[in-house]
Amino acid sequence: RKRLNKLAVEQPDSKWIIKPQASQAGHAIFLCDSQEVRTLSKSKEYLVQPYLNDPYLIDHRKFDMRIHIIVTSVAPLRAYLYPKGFVRFAALPYNKENAHNKSSFLTNVSVNNKLIPTDKLTWQFHQFLKYLGDKGDEVFSNIVKSIGMMLLTTEKIFTEKYKRMGKNFKCRNCYQVLGVDVILDSNLKPYIIEVNGNPTMDFTADKLNRDANDLHHDVAKLIHNFGDVSEDLIDDIETISETDDVQSEFNWVDDDMLDYLLMSKKEQQNLEPWYKLYPPTLHTEEQEEEWSALIEQLNLPELRRKFHDMLISLEKQRIRNCLNDKKECSLDVKYGCRLNPDSNLCS
Repeated sequence: RKRLNKLAVEQPDSKWIIKPQASQAGHAIFLCDSQEVRTLSKSKEYLVQPYLNDPYLIDHRKFDMRIHIIVTSVAPLRAYLYPKGFVRFAALPYNKENAHNKSSFLTNVSVNNKLIPTDKLTWQFHQFLKYLGDKGDEVFSNIVKSIGMMLLTTEKIFTEKYKRMGKNFKCRNCYQVLGVDVILDSNLKPYIIEVNGNPTMDFTADKLNRDANDLHHDVAKLIHNFGDVSEDLIDDIETISETDDVQSEFNWVDDDMLDYLLMSKKEQQNLEPWYKLYPPTLHTEEQEEEWSALIEQLNLPELRRKFHDMLISLEKQRIRNCLNDKKECSLDVKYGCRLNPDSNLCS
């Protein structure tokens, strides 16, 4: 609360969106200014976020995106994004001066479908990208990067949590589907609003239910792969030791890292409908430097940094496998080459 009060003083013209703890479906959410936010009841718990005053609008209406991801490892991170997300529109035109009409500033379907049917309140993601035209690839690439980097910032927290749960606790066979809500500002820059640990999969629009069924099917294909990929993994490691700027000796790789690499290799057999969030699919040196800078900023252990470099080299090899042999392809390989046609990996 002290930090919030300090920010309110420093940003007197800002607005804030207030969400009660353990609430859902837009219930009891409200907006307030910097003076009002300092007088919030101390007897209640709230989630307080800066309010984006200049959202990107479509037909004068505010919208956000619900994007589903699956996390199959948290320490080290391994996660994928599913492209069949959807866009949720506010029912009424956006008016930044009107802080009282929820159907103008909230995009929750449960709030707005009292005025407009869900089918007309939502777009499938391919409709949204078509609307953006030439900007679509870059916008989506930035969304993928933002979600991946956000997830990576949690890795250290989960590592410490696992230590408290017991020395041998690994959660090797755990996975979770998450719903990530994203909004764009007027310059199409993405902002992550929240992450839902139990996203709804039951909709009142047939098109969204079909996409949810596809998600369940593709999750099952991704995680239930029992083939032996050890020889293929050895081939990849031998290849990167000869072609990429990594340490040719991998005697520092421990059993947990090998388990991670084997599970990752298995998941790569059914990647085609997915985007990789982490390890990221990078096509340029600039992208590599951006991720390396984040790894440094997070102050991860030295061995973890070396493992990151190894993962990036293996991802380059996966891109080659996809482009040359049509193996282990994911959607981000195609999109990355479309955005970076001069990349050495794509030529």
